[in-house]
Amino acid sequence: MSDNQAGTAPQEPAAGAEPKYNINLVQVADLGCGVLNQMFLKQPKDKAKLAFKNLKNGKSIKLGTLNLQRKKKDTEEVVGQIDVAVSLKLDRREFRGPVNFPSFQAAVQALLLRLTEHLRAKKDLNLLTDPHGAALIHVPGVIKIDDNYNVLVMVVQPEGHNAIAINLMFIDPDQYEQLRDKNKDAVAES
Repeated sequence: MSDNQAGTAPQEPAAGAEPKYNINLVQVADLGCGVLNQMFLKQPKDKAKLAFKNLKNGKSIKLGTLNLQRKKKDTEEVVGQIDVAVSLKLDRREFRGPVNFPSFQAAVQALLLRLTEHLRAKKDLNLLTDPHGAALIHVPGVIKIDDNYNVLVMVVQPEGHNAIAINLMFIDPDQYEQLRDKNKDAVAES
């Protein structure tokens, strides 16, 4: 992945090509925070647990659609629009320890705390993109369970034609020197 900042300016299509629409990743991150807060922290625990169970079992949750518009640069006249389906997914392959609702909820809360702080202060989201259009929002939520650190990030990725997924991804905490050193200390103490 490479460093990149999200733009919102429409790209002009080549002759005969389908027009391209850019997604404002800051707005998608803000939307994702609102959805996560509502889904896992505010709604009744039984519904939140069911949503977590579905994600844990590899299912995606449909969140709705975004309406993207293309406008003329000089007049702001709308010249095209599409609806983009949005879903939520979970990648827990790098989670250390048993994945259960309390640990997941704590990780989501840690992620939301840091990410909303960055959004409110208009801080850099440290976006990392790949050639396939995925964008990792590198503002991690970190939790410690027993002697294990877990790191949760949000990734926005294309899902076929006119669809994106907000993927909650646990990543290897050993990538972070400060956590790697703390994990070694914790293991040494055992």
